[in-house]
Amino acid sequence: MAMPPSSSSADEAFLRARCATTKNATTCYKALLPFASSFNGSQVRISFAATAVAFGQLRGLLAELRRLQAAGGTGTGSPGDQALAGCVMDMVDGGEGEEEALSCLHRLESPGSNKERASAFFWARQQLSSAGSCTEGCIRNFVEAGNPTFSSNVGKKVVAMATTVDQYVDIALYLVVGIKL
Repeated sequence: MAMPPSSSSADEAFLRARCATTKNATTCYKALLPFASSFNGSQVRISFAATAVAFGQLRGLLAELRRLQAAGGTGTGSPGDQALAGCVMDMVDGGEGEEEALSCLHRLESPGSNKERASAFFWARQQLSSAGSCTEGCIRNFVEAGNPTFSSNVGKKVVAMATTVDQYVDIALYLVVGIKL
């Protein structure tokens, strides 16, 4: 696999400036640095990369949740297993917007009317907002299940992973919202 071209200081400065507009600039910068040379100062391209990374994180969480289910669930009984099953459903729902979000961002790079661009911008934001709601719903499932589910090893792991995914979704959402139409 070929390594991406190294980024210039201008690419890195652009990345750093855009990431500074998010709630977690350090995570944003580290996650998107490998793609910095492809941004060429484009707010849409950096948003596209951040969105792809966020949905990739979401897919990874879904795979781990399914693995945990197959390995016997939370080990805390029905409330915990219901919380885990709810997280799986939340992540499936959240992941459904990936193709639409990326397609909408791609359309923002193409010529189009202001109305078409505004619609694409709106739907990209909506899909990311939905993914964020799903990660938050997963966390809420475990919090509402209470102890011992929330404090179990599986509960702690799922909440930590969902929180991390939520950070990536937030980063993408902040970058998309910052696109100037």
